[in-house]
Amino acid sequence: MRTLSLICLMLFAFSANVHSQLTVSLAEGENYVSINRILVDDYWLEDEERGPDVILMFDQIVDDLFQIRDQHGDFYYPEYDFNRISHWDITECYIVIVTDDVEVSWDGELIPSDSDIPVNSEEIVLPYYPEYELEATAPDFYVLSPVIDRVVFAKDHTGNFMAPEFEFSNMDPWVSGHGYFVKFEFEDDFAFNYPEEREFEPVERVYGTHWEHTGATCYNMSVLIAEIDGIEPGEGDQIAAFDRNDQLVGVGEVWDSMCGISITLPQMGDEYQLRYWSGEHEIELEIESEYRHGSDCYEENSLAILSASVDYNSIKISNFANDFNIFQAYPNPFNSTTTISFGLDKSAPARLTLYDLSGREAMTLFEGYKQAGCHTATLTAGDLGSGLYFVRLDAGGFSQSRKVILVR
Repeated sequence: MRTLSLICLMLFAFSANVHSQLTVSLAEGENYVSINRILVDDYWLEDEERGPDVILMFDQIVDDLFQIRDQHGDFYYPEYDFNRISHWDITECYIVIVTDDVEVSWDGELIPSDSDIPVNSEEIVLPYYPEYELEATAPDFYVLSPVIDRVVFAKDHTGNFMAPEFEFSNMDPWVSGHGYFVKFEFEDDFAFNYPEEREFEPVERVYGTHWEHTGATCYNMSVLIAEIDGIEPGEGDQIAAFDRNDQLVGVGEVWDSMCGISITLPQMGDEYQLRYWSGEHEIELEIESEYRHGSDCYEENSLAILSASVDYNSIKISNFANDFNIFQAYPNPFNSTTTISFGLDKSAPARLTLYDLSGREAMTLFEGYKQAGCHTATLTAGDLGSGLYFVRLDAGGFSQSRKVILVR
């Protein structure tokens, strides 16, 4: 396996004489950026042989450029005309921070897509050399398949990530112009090569709309909720993280019964709370004390795998003061007891009743006068047999029913 060197790449590029333009879309905030071309002379200083100059490279967007950071702690700060990055190393990736959505373009000769990338630490931001896209979905994780047995997790600058051990990924296909953070089970130095192009079907995912996604950073924490006791989450349901001041700090959607969230908090070790949205309920979740991997407190560039359970004492129902509604039971299906919440838009006599599939009344859960607002009732199965039932709410001349499933 040959080692990647700038001289070898230059010899290849100029001998192949393949000249093309790379255009990269940068989102406001932090972006992982890599180059898969040997750039033309316009971006090089006369006495520099190691790589192009970052000031020349980004002069085209300097008005929207806040900062560029490399992986060694050096940075370029154009507002103060300060630069400690000697050159752009094409074997590495950089964090580019912009103040608006912009595009940047460079001309150069393509680097071979299978060129060696040296990996000499357990955490690295990989540059992406192929011109073609490679899928990052579970369970193949094809983009990292040559070294997947070494990968702990990987993420992009949007906060999407993969966790191969748990067969989870919400990552989009990897694309040229961007870079990707990877944490390895590292023993010694090795070289990584991207696999060949192959056809794949794009994954169509459902995105929730209750919470708006927060801007991720390149230092976020990746949290995978692998299981929720008391809920059977549906595709596109959302789970959000909140800090101690009840500020939204991360949102994710449920895919394949799991949910990945990118969380960013001000301080290392800060705690966060989780809430689940099913389309009707905003429900507090309790993080189980024995998490599966990582920490339940904020750590930059880390992965946490955890289980959660419903906190039935803090169910929040949006707009309950304006709606007559019976909400979904939790858990559902259930095998002994389940909690049913309902809302009244005005004070009235109310009756909550359980019916079997034939329409026979099986149980009265509540009957009496209720104030406007949110209320809960507990359904205890007792001697009821397994099967489908209906919970019906009657109040103020209105009625509504919900399905519940009893599993013995």
